Amino acid sequence: MKNTIKVFGIIAIVAIIGFFFAACEEDNSNPFIGNWSGTTDFGVVRLTVTTSTWTYDEGSYSHYSGTYTYSGNIATFIFNGNTAGTAIVSGNTMTGSVNSVGFTVSRNN
Repeated sequence: MKNTIKVFGIIAIVAIIGFFFAACEEDNSNPFIGNWSGTTDFGVVRLTVTTSTWTYDEGSYSHYSGTYTYSGNIATFIFNGNTAGTAIVSGNTMTGSVNSVGFTVSRNN
């Protein structure tokens, strides 16, 4: 009887540990998530993408943020309810445009 209780106790502990690992998984299927930096025709750009938002910063020139949708390696950036630009990810490089300004950025993380 004591061995049966030990076995169920071990199974319960393993199950709890498994649930913790499952809860901590990141969304690795979205290639856009991360911090990016690079250049545009106007200088240095920083782009931060989370699971649902993006922020585009060219220093004193322009700053945009909003939501986005993606399918595979192509994203559409939304700003104030309108399409602000698109981007394509290939490995650790993203190319695209925001408000008709082209950019190329590399993943920082």
